[in-house]
Amino acid sequence: MIKKLSLIFIFIVSVISVDSAPLKGNQRKYKTIKNGTLYDDMSPDQKERVMELRAELVHKESKINNRMRDLRSEMNRCMLSKDPDMKKFEQLQKESLKLRKERKVLKEDYMNRIRKIVDQQSE
Repeated sequence: MIKKLSLIFIFIVSVISVDSAPLKGNQRKYKTIKNGTLYDDMSPDQKERVMELRAELVHKESKINNRMRDLRSEMNRCMLSKDPDMKKFEQLQKESLKLRKERKVLKEDYMNRIRKIVDQQSE
């Protein structure tokens, strides 16, 4: 039983680690906004609006990331106890999945808003 729980714990930790690791192939996407339009090629007004959106994203994302860190800590404590509470662990896992989805939606919304800003210049 303990070996099985240990394997589950290791699997979850590895999945979380892989999910949060940066992708090396996507480095250029952070510099390129749309169709080769670089951040440096934007107007000052566009740059200001992009930076405002970025600050908003960082603020919202930090709340989610802090909660995710707390959940991982709780899951670790739950699994490392002598008598693991699987119901609590599953509940924490579900909350973690909700937060991941929320973070994904937040980033998609951010990118859509950035595209609108870039598109306004090209019209």
